[in-house]
Amino acid sequence: KAAAQAGEDAAVAAAVEEAEAAKQQRAQAHAAIYAEAARLQTVGDAQAVTAAVEAEAATDAATAQAQVDAQAASLQAVEEAATAAAAVAGVVVAVAMAEVAAAALRAQAHAQAQAQAVSEAEAAAAAAEAAAAAAVAA
Repeated sequence: KAAAQAGEDAAVAAAVEEAEAAKQQRAQAHAAIYAEAARLQTVGDAQAVTAAVEAEAATDAATAQAQVDAQAASLQAVEEAATAAAAVAGVVVAVAMAEVAAAALRAQAHAQAQAQAVSEAEAAAAAAEAAAAAAVAA
């Protein structure tokens, strides 16, 4: 009877040990599950933060590109305006040069006309002197 009791006690003790070991295994499995869930949450958080940072960087890059494009367009407009102003200035200079050339031609023509008038007057005076001399001789 004592042996049977001892066997029963040993079986109970073995069952208690098995139950305790199973309990510890369950606790370890739960801890592993919770740790994995926390890791996944951390990974998810990190991925979300990374995605947000990447989106912000893309937005910043797009904004910077838009500013560069706007500055380039502004510079191009300034260059076009400067080119147009230079063309207008060139036309103004060409017109001024043409006016100067026309004034010089007018002055030259006037001087030639005066010289011709003087020559004609001298010729007329010489003819009048010749006529007067012929009248005196006659």
